[in-house]
Amino acid sequence: MKRNKYIILPVFLAAAAVVCTIQGVFAMRSFVTAVTNHAQVGNVRIGLKEYAVNDDGEKEEFTDYQIIVPGQTVSKIPTITNQNEPVYIRAKVSFENVSARTEKPEQIFLADENCLKGISDQWLKIGDYYYYKEILNTGECVELFREVAFPEYFTEESSDQNTCILIQADAIQADNFIPDFDSQKPWRDEKILESIKESNGKAVSRQSEYQNLSVTFNGAASELLSAPDDFFINLKNLMPGDKLKDQIYLNNESEKNVSILFSVKNPESLSDIQKKLMEEIQLTISCDKERLFHGELSSEILEKGMELGTFKGKTNAGLDFKLTVPEELDNTYALETCETQWIFTAQYHDDQSAVIQVPKTSDFLWKSMLCFGGAGILGAGVGYLSGRLKKEGFLEKKS
Repeated sequence: MKRNKYIILPVFLAAAAVVCTIQGVFAMRSFVTAVTNHAQVGNVRIGLKEYAVNDDGEKEEFTDYQIIVPGQTVSKIPTITNQNEPVYIRAKVSFENVSARTEKPEQIFLADENCLKGISDQWLKIGDYYYYKEILNTGECVELFREVAFPEYFTEESSDQNTCILIQADAIQADNFIPDFDSQKPWRDEKILESIKESNGKAVSRQSEYQNLSVTFNGAASELLSAPDDFFINLKNLMPGDKLKDQIYLNNESEKNVSILFSVKNPESLSDIQKKLMEEIQLTISCDKERLFHGELSSEILEKGMELGTFKGKTNAGLDFKLTVPEELDNTYALETCETQWIFTAQYHDDQSAVIQVPKTSDFLWKSMLCFGGAGILGAGVGYLSGRLKKEGFLEKKS
């Protein structure tokens, strides 16, 4: 692991080093969650898990990084579960096979959709998607396929390949919607309210359309951060003087410490009035009644990104968000709408023995001042003491 090197000057920088070195940089893994505020939509939630049947005939979670030999059949059962209102679902399967031996890997496909076994008649393949023909009711689950049967012969170029099977599951509300399975676009151009991607049993991303937001979870962040189904449900109806509050929930079940960073991305196409509206709306972020940020929604700090805190393993926390609209806002902004994206990044500390609190944006300046201030005071003290010793004759050069 590559580390930054710090050279600590002896004596007069020793005390300052106690403060400065706590800003150390260590290896981290980052996972991003993006939240986009927009108009109110339906309440749809699905889950995607992959299972396998073991030698005892029992179903267990699918194990990644298996060594495959020619002609082998692997038990792999992608299962889609409806966790909320009745929905129609569809799934897409893609294959990624990247050479592990060349600097610029070539795509060598060891498997294709002909290798997928155990797909029921309830699935209808149209275009790139498998459409489930029935409504999936609350609490129900359905299997996409049960096995992957690899070809009996591999070429020499096929050895040392990393084969990934990427599965994407989409959902759309069943109410007031009838798919046209005789069409090449059974769902027409309706908005997808839930989309999940997994690769070899591991979460890749989740994009959900809640009551008033869109959330995309990448990697392990899908298990770390969550938002309620009615997150900022009244955001589209903001009025002068309104104060809206809501929470993002952090559930760190791992043993590792994790840092949460937050940034805001606004569309480049905002009009002048919309930009002004973003400047008028105030955002306050807090955790356990400690204020982490307060300022304009268009703040440069939020645009660049800031750290909300470092949370130890096995801890839960609620990140409180409050939006405030000035009472003096006039009709100039009436009927104006703006879409903003809130991005949450989770950084796991890979080296727990070296975990150090990463400085928050608001902390960096005063800590830096403390470092240099401490160094300056200590340096001045050493200089003063040296002068006194010379004056008293203690530091005279011996001949």
